[in-house]
Amino acid sequence: MSNRFRKTQVGDIYCIRSLKYDKWCAYQVIDIREERAGVLTLDWFDDNPPVEKDIPDLKPFIKSFGGWHNEFSCLYAETVYVPSQFVFIGNAEPLERIEINAYGSWPTD
Repeated sequence: MSNRFRKTQVGDIYCIRSLKYDKWCAYQVIDIREERAGVLTLDWFDDNPPVEKDIPDLKPFIKSFGGWHNEFSCLYAETVYVPSQFVFIGNAEPLERIEINAYGSWPTD
C-alpha cells in the first residue's frame, strides 16, 4: 500500500526496511503538534515487517547503550505526512505518552 500523501494520526503504526541494516523497523505516532508527528521507535528489528496481529506485542525501543540510560527513542518529525517508503500496519492506543524534546525527520535509513 502506498502512503503517498498519507496524513498520519495518533496511534498509527508504520514500518520501513532499513537500508543500512537490511531489516524491518517499526514506529508509532504518539503525538501530533503544530503539524509535526511525534514518532516513537518500536522494538522491532526483523527480517519481516510486523503485521496487524503483531500490534499487541509491540513495545517501545529503550536506548540503554553508550551514553543512553534507558530512554525512549522518539522525535517530532518535520511533517504529519508519512514518506511513501513507510508501510501502514494499523492503529492502536499510543504505547507511551511522553514529553518529546527532539526534532528531525522521519527515520528512513
